[in-house]
Amino acid sequence: LIARLLLQQPTRPRWEVAALLPADGSNDPSVRAILALLRDDPFCAVECLREGYGDGWLVAHLWDLLWRAGVVNLNMPNRCLDSRQFFMLQYSKALGQCSSLWQLSFEYASDLLDPRQPCEEAREWIVQL
Repeated sequence: LIARLLLQQPTRPRWEVAALLPADGSNDPSVRAILALLRDDPFCAVECLREGYGDGWLVAHLWDLLWRAGVVNLNMPNRCLDSRQFFMLQYSKALGQCSSLWQLSFEYASDLLDPRQPCEEAREWIVQL
């Protein structure tokens, strides 16, 4: 929807975009995620995407992009992992469930072994692989 809108009406103000979304889309996690992004609320957008698609590729990479852009912080209350580590590790574990993707799963988990802030849970997951 957003790509099509930018192509057809690149000068439309952001506050008018919500009116273009389906009125019955409040139950659709994708529509709620778009609305959250239009409100500049990346946390709500990610929660909506997690609800609709789980902790897979989309959430892991979106959060990584937001983190690299400096839009979100990494703090997660009551967790030894930061939010980026959590989402990337969840995706790595999902990949690891398929025996033919163990090497890709290893690559995602090994990305979390930064010597400045090593992720023990990632290290344990690599041992399991």
